[in-house]
Amino acid sequence: TTAAAAKILGLSAEETVNAFGLAGSLASGINQYEIDGAISKHLHPGNAARNGILSAMFARDGMTGPAEILEGRLGFFHCFAETPDLELVTANLGSDWHFLRIYFKPFCSCRYVHYAIEATRKDLEQHPFPPEEIESIVVRTHRNAKQGSDIPDYRTPLHARLSIQYGIASILVRGRAGLKEYEEEAIRDPEVRRISDRVRIEIDEEIQKLYPNPRSMIVEIRDRKGNSASSRIDHAKGDPENPMTEAEILEKFRDVTADVIQPEMAERIIAAAKTIESREEIASFAKLLQI
Repeated sequence: TTAAAAKILGLSAEETVNAFGLAGSLASGINQYEIDGAISKHLHPGNAARNGILSAMFARDGMTGPAEILEGRLGFFHCFAETPDLELVTANLGSDWHFLRIYFKPFCSCRYVHYAIEATRKDLEQHPFPPEEIESIVVRTHRNAKQGSDIPDYRTPLHARLSIQYGIASILVRGRAGLKEYEEEAIRDPEVRRISDRVRIEIDEEIQKLYPNPRSMIVEIRDRKGNSASSRIDHAKGDPENPMTEAEILEKFRDVTADVIQPEMAERIIAAAKTIESREEIASFAKLLQI
């Protein structure tokens, strides 16, 4: 956000350095929300975008920021690594665009949960598994997924979004994991809770060796009659290796905006977004996004 704002504002090289220094000083986003499901998590991306714009505006107006905010002894990189590899920062700069390798989320949950949801869906293609017949569900995956999304006792909607157990149970009971399935009333569903209690998550050492590419997950379901199914997902839907179609992305947009804008307005926004690259100004598009 800082880089984009600096370019739009036409900042000089010195002003841009200051903008980055200011943005780094405003960086935040501690993951303690994972413990109790606090909704502060939703502040992180919006606050980061706002701080990026503010940093560029502050720099334009003469405020200075630390010039070595990234690589300095007390800078951003050293907050996360004792010996950061600075060459990686500029490797293939201008030719290798990481932005093109982002993923889209078809479901309203943590990305790790997407792997569990898709593997569960594939299991259901092998056998219907009525919820009342399910005996056990075993998830085998890498350590990060277990540490971040093994949440059997989800207590808030945010907690449920992070929980592999809840995502699997929602699919098995309702067949969906959209926005409405993560509302307060939905996560209290006793049938979903009963199924989620049957989920056990294990670390698979072979999958761990491959992490982070791919970030695989296996879901095995067994019922009381002895039926079983096991499915593995290496690239969840929305990954560059398994992209969502334009129709799927637009359907997700319509689903998550249904309670805040009318269908007609959703279609106007979609039509405007499709022409955004050829627009001479952005103000009219931004106005459409105001609620």
